[in-house]
Amino acid sequence: MPEKDGPLAILGKKLLLLCPPCISDIIGQLEGVEDYPYFVKLVKEFLPEREKDILGARTPALQLATFATYFEDRYFPLHPSLKDGMAEGYADLTNSIPVIMQSIGYEDYHELPENARPGLLLLTYLLEVPYLEDDATRISLGEGCAELVPHALLEKIPEKGFTDNQCQELLNGTRFEALAHLSLILQRGTNNFFLDIDYDDLYSGMQPPDWDREDVEELTKQWRQADNMWINIGKLADWIEKDPTINFKDILYFMLQKPGGDKIYGNKDQLKLPLVITEGN
Repeated sequence: MPEKDGPLAILGKKLLLLCPPCISDIIGQLEGVEDYPYFVKLVKEFLPEREKDILGARTPALQLATFATYFEDRYFPLHPSLKDGMAEGYADLTNSIPVIMQSIGYEDYHELPENARPGLLLLTYLLEVPYLEDDATRISLGEGCAELVPHALLEKIPEKGFTDNQCQELLNGTRFEALAHLSLILQRGTNNFFLDIDYDDLYSGMQPPDWDREDVEELTKQWRQADNMWINIGKLADWIEKDPTINFKDILYFMLQKPGGDKIYGNKDQLKLPLVITEGN
């Protein structure tokens, strides 16, 4: 006959079932005691129907992760550290909105030659460098493109790339409008918070957005706009990658032969485009 558990053993099993927090979790909640009431306020304001799920999570890290998950479903994604359990406390959320930027910052642009997918590399090389005196990065972009399409095509592109004004004039309302959007992103001319500001801006004195209802609603609209622009750029990059030489040539010739494209070169002879592009041309 099995031996019965004593009172202490029974109590221990019941405590285990209740999943009491460990000491580190208790310390974390005590350290965030000043920020917790504001966190509760944010939950009640932006996710009232999820209050029980969020505040019922066992630890501050789980509460923040649950908040971030439900917030993303309704509004826009928050910094991955919240969902990954890497947040240090409630202050990581309550001090300001921990946004994710979708811009191409200075470092991002300089890493494109090494990190960009082929389609994005080719699209970027068509466009004017967004930073002054940055010939080195453009040369690196060109070298990467030369491995994807014939050099004869690259020679038809203006030396410094098509300007943003040219892109907007030639491409808006066309099947290649996504390239005009990419130009705006590079030149930070979208009037979209997520696309015109990078992390360096946020961490060098700019005040991140506060938890204001109107700001959150506006940021939600702008996130969706930015996301849609990047989706369309991705689709254009997908299309180029299906046949880089033919499809890249299609975009380039479209720009050069469209009314207004002839203004790009002073020498009309440069517009004598070969009908067939081969590696030898």
